Amino acid sequence: AHAFEQASKKRIAPELFSFEMATMDDVNEILALYLSKKGTEFCAWNEYYPTMVDIEADIEANNLFVYRNENNEIMGAVSLEDAKSAEHPNLAWSTMGKSIAFSRLCVANEYTGRGYGMDILGFAYTVAKKRGYSFGRILASRENDISMHMYTAKRYRTTGDCEMYGVNFRGFEVDLYNL
Repeated sequence: AHAFEQASKKRIAPELFSFEMATMDDVNEILALYLSKKGTEFCAWNEYYPTMVDIEADIEANNLFVYRNENNEIMGAVSLEDAKSAEHPNLAWSTMGKSIAFSRLCVANEYTGRGYGMDILGFAYTVAKKRGYSFGRILASRENDISMHMYTAKRYRTTGDCEMYGVNFRGFEVDLYNL
């Protein structure tokens, strides 16, 4: 059964968690989180991506955010990048407002299937709106059943399919002011 079908996983109250900008003190824990996802079902990441260089660049640009559990451990992360990172001619993105890309969204393996990915995105939407963005863009591997389910169930607009870096992606877009 897929993680989104596993009702036996207990969801811990998200009010016990915090969403905050990552710092250079977090780089090793974030890298460990990223490495723990590589090779897992549905993960398109490989030995070349993401890396410490990606983490450090995101932190230097104030674009990497972490989701911490009640023990202050990082249980998830997301990067908010310029929307150009999600550009592809096969994807029909909105041109009605300023867009941001939500990249490298991940939840620690022991927390998957409990809705924390959507919690992280909810916080990311708030940050994006404060930064003046109207639309959020997400590229998800078409083989990632969890992401396909999550974005479709939340009625994100599908913008098309594309292939990049040897991975088949589906583009999703959300109007940050009409959630």
